Amino acid sequence: MQFTKTLAATAALLTVAGAAAAADVTLYGIVDEGLLYKHTRTNGVSSNSFSMESGLFAPSRWGMKGNEELGNGLKVGFKLESGFSADTGKLVNDRLFHRESALTVSGGFGTLAAGRMGGVGSNSGTYDIVYAMSEVSDGSWSNVSGMFMSDRYDNMLTYQSPKFAGLQATVQYSFKGDDVNDKNTEGTSKVDRYYSGALSYENGGLQAVVAYEYLNRGNDKEQDKGSKSIRRNAQIVSLGGSYDFGVAKVFGLAQYADGVEHFGFRQINLRDALGATTTSLMNYDGFKGWAAHLGASAPLCGGTILGGVYYADAESQKATVEHVAKDDVDAKFVGVNLQYNYPLSKRTHVYVGASYGQTKFKGSANITAQKTEVSQGYVGMAHFF
Repeated sequence: MQFTKTLAATAALLTVAGAAAAADVTLYGIVDEGLLYKHTRTNGVSSNSFSMESGLFAPSRWGMKGNEELGNGLKVGFKLESGFSADTGKLVNDRLFHRESALTVSGGFGTLAAGRMGGVGSNSGTYDIVYAMSEVSDGSWSNVSGMFMSDRYDNMLTYQSPKFAGLQATVQYSFKGDDVNDKNTEGTSKVDRYYSGALSYENGGLQAVVAYEYLNRGNDKEQDKGSKSIRRNAQIVSLGGSYDFGVAKVFGLAQYADGVEHFGFRQINLRDALGATTTSLMNYDGFKGWAAHLGASAPLCGGTILGGVYYADAESQKATVEHVAKDDVDAKFVGVNLQYNYPLSKRTHVYVGASYGQTKFKGSANITAQKTEVSQGYVGMAHFF
């Protein structure tokens, strides 16, 4: 049996080696390990933690990508990317290529991609346009960020046009957002479907983007996410950009959202405000509100210092706990982040940072007012390969 496994492994390696010789294939990734101290205070009750964490600077991942020239300007490419926790080795979301799994065809007409990938405002992957251009850390702070984000989606088609005088259009459609947890028919009203469109502009040091995202949730059943259920369709409008002055680069982003699952560093605190336990059935129509971010980065002592501030104001709508109606919850978030990154080499960075986030929930008689503050400091190393 051991001999058979060895032969199979050898055959697999030879197959990969043969494929690499036949096409332009690259193996790449990031291993990020850090130490995180976190102080949390909720309605006067404090707790502290000190832990090893993966991905404080950038999510740990590995992937393969490649392309083949077909002639006449046509090219076929692929990207397979998997996330993992470097401190445990565990796959993220228990999917081998949950971060991205896509096949692309590109040429003079632009690029057409099919597979699993992030939305234009997801802070994820190849087509993350909103956060790449408008957020100082590309949305990768350690869980203290006050913005609205979409997600990665299965069964996605993405078209990205060539650039015309600095302008580029990106449109996306997912036939079925999640094949793992949603078993209903693809491309029908029974499943979650995602649509997006973005127009970006680049000229010298200026980058700007406007984007619209819409998630059409399945209308024939409750969309259970743990013990939460959201039936209201979601939409996010984003307008932002950045400008590089040479001595510093400034970023700005403004958003409006309706029917989104969470905002701020995490919406899980809404359960306490509504009087729900971790096992309660909690239904709501998502959050409706707006958010804003300002940030800047600059070279400092051979490295880069970057910081950002966040503000969000939203409310949850038509909330129920165990089918008992609750008043709407007003919510506000304020956050600030500061980080310094220093390259030890082209492929290895060390970093240190600090963050503060505050979320407030309040309502009328049957709502428990809540104020949650998170203060944290961290240090770590990221190696790129």
